Parts: sequence; structure tokens; C-alpha cells
Amino acid sequence: MKYDFRLLGVPELTPELCRDVQKVSREAEGFRQLQLPEEHRRTSEQVDHFVRWNDPEGYMQSLIDPNRDVGGRIRAGNELWGSKVIVAREVGGSAVVGTLFAAQNVSGPLHERLIKRYGPNPSKRFLWISMIAVYPEYQNQGVARSMLSVLLEAANPNQPVAAYPDALNTGVIDWLSRLGFRETDRSPVDRYGTGKKDVEQIRMQADKVSSVLDNLAQRG
Repeated sequence: MKYDFRLLGVPELTPELCRDVQKVSREAEGFRQLQLPEEHRRTSEQVDHFVRWNDPEGYMQSLIDPNRDVGGRIRAGNELWGSKVIVAREVGGSAVVGTLFAAQNVSGPLHERLIKRYGPNPSKRFLWISMIAVYPEYQNQGVARSMLSVLLEAANPNQPVAAYPDALNTGVIDWLSRLGFRETDRSPVDRYGTGKKDVEQIRMQADKVSSVLDNLAQRG
């Protein structure tokens, strides 16, 4: 099966497209939960909280400006800009079957963020990958790999990359490890609206976009 991949910026994020992206995220997360041991599975209501299913406008705004989540879903002291959404469709089709969301990211006190963001050194600005999701029936067909490749090919080759899977998402963790990502931090978060920080989120980092692209070509 052949796919078409589009890298979209903020002006192209219409309400209809964002709802399609949200649907993919919801279906992919729901399917992932079914693969977990029963004691770790989340309810459909918790999955809906995670993807903001009942708040499509809020979901769209979180793609346009993820800074709205800083201090909540995103740790305080972060600054994000330059949102990018990749959508995958079958060639000749209109339905979105996969999606990826990313942005530029710096962190630290305000004066450090200003230096990192506007300074000449790209190694201080992270390519922040927040979400990779593919409809269950389209998984294991190279869609996620191709979306990541499209994102990285449009990025600065010398900047680092960070992703944030939860500790139970072992498939994604193993895949990122093969691509050269390493664990740099773990922190408990309330991902599903339980009122408890009961999900262990892992921060994984690769030193350069170019090295991840090389690993994608060799091991992806």
C-alpha cells in the first residue's frame, strides 16, 4: 500500500483536519491499551481525557500553541513554537490514517530560554516530538517511520531530538532506542485525568537529527 505524507504548519490546521488527527490519536491509544495487561489498561473515558476528545477546540489550540499546556501536561519552564503536524493518507484517499505532532523546544529560566532560542547554536534547541499515532489497521506498514523521516528531513540536521513515551509503551521505547535515542529522565505525570501522577513518562533524547535519519535508513 502506498501513502502520501504532508508536513503542515499552523496556518493549515483547520478544525476539520485537527478533528481527523484527534480521531487517529484516540483510536491508536485505545488500541494500545488493549495490548497492555489488564491491570494497566485505561478506560475509554481516560483515553478520551488524554486526547481531549470532548474538547475539540482545546485540542486544536494545543496543536497551534502547545505553550497553553506548560505547567500542566508539559513541565513548567518549557517554551515551544513552530508547531508541525504530519498527516498520512493512502495515495488517492482522503482519510487521515496516521499523524505526528512536533514543535521546537527550549527549557530553563527565561533568560536561558531566550539565549537558547535566539542564539546561534542549534544544539540548544530541541525538536520536541509529542505524538506519533497510526490507525491500528495501518500499523506495521512503515507509516510511523515515514512520518518521522519527513519531519527530520525538514529539520536542522544538527539539533537534538526529544520524545516522551510512557514507560509501558515498550514498542515505541525499543524503536526509539534502535534509532539512537537514550533515556535522560523519568517523571510521574497525570496523563489520564485520574488526579494522580500515576504514569511514568520517559524522556528520550537523540543528539542530532542527522544521526536519527542515518539510523532510520539503516535500522528503521
